[in-house]
Amino acid sequence: NELILKLEGKGTISGGDGNYNVVVTQPGEVIITILRLQDKVETPISHQKYRVKRIPDPAPMIGNTFRGGVITKEKLLEAKGVQAVLVNFDFDALCEVVGFEVTILPKAKMDALTVVAYGPGLPQAAQEYVEKLSGDGDAVFFDNIKVKCPGDAAARNIGSMACKLAPATGRE
Repeated sequence: NELILKLEGKGTISGGDGNYNVVVTQPGEVIITILRLQDKVETPISHQKYRVKRIPDPAPMIGNTFRGGVITKEKLLEAKGVQAVLVNFDFDALCEVVGFEVTILPKAKMDALTVVAYGPGLPQAAQEYVEKLSGDGDAVFFDNIKVKCPGDAAARNIGSMACKLAPATGRE
């Protein structure tokens, strides 16, 4: 209860009793200084510089593991949409999919369908269209996938993902 933490840089420090949480709002360098408050006098104990980087772009995935390629219609519908997964990242952080565009190109003589999603879920119109497909060679494209990660002021575009539907083999 005699410790005081001060942050030099953009961000905040919260907590106490030896457990603190530092949230930095801008990449760059910050300095955290630990002081001891005794008899209304602050005495510096330690300080440490930290390099702060932006969270890297997550990978767009379906069902936490599928990054594109061949998938069954059933697995695509089961997943219900797109997720943003931080691969090989050292900290627990969740990036939220805020929107994307899905285009469905049937192999059969049907019209293509493009729908905009506002959030991570596959829009109802796209789900219903996929259900009508044979699931054998149809293509599904997820474009302009936008996510917000902790510290982001605005959504960022993490690219696209393409899927080709294949019939279920019974081994899924």
